[in-house]
Amino acid sequence: MSTPQQQEQAQATKQAIAKQREAAREIRKITREEIAKQKAAFLEAVRASKEAIAQQIELARQESETNKNTVEETATAVQNEEARETREAEEAISRTQAQTLREVERLKSEVMRKTEGVSQAAVIVQSEMAEAIRLTHKDMEQAMETIRAELGKI
Repeated sequence: MSTPQQQEQAQATKQAIAKQREAAREIRKITREEIAKQKAAFLEAVRASKEAIAQQIELARQESETNKNTVEETATAVQNEEARETREAEEAISRTQAQTLREVERLKSEVMRKTEGVSQAAVIVQSEMAEAIRLTHKDMEQAMETIRAELGKI
């Protein structure tokens, strides 16, 4: 049977564990949200890039009617522009992902820092509970010996 103090300590430990779980859920939620934002931004960049390329191709077609050499030069320019835009979009996503990972690591570190004290408290509580049980058991043994001794006198 546990004492009110032990029950309070057990309840505090349960609450701390619940807080740890909630913090982990929040980190996962933030990570999912950031990835969704990055994906949406990338898709928008690709869509805009495709529109720009389509417009450039249309301009190139119109110019090809007057000068075939211009078409080849424009196509090369369009490909170069597409490669540059794709490279810039990939670099922007990489930067955003790196920033998100740094933020997740910061949050994770903060959660770990906050929960470290709770974990240490849980170990202390467990140790104190074990000691209290051991002492209670020892007291019961002494009481039984006293009862036996008293019964032996009768």
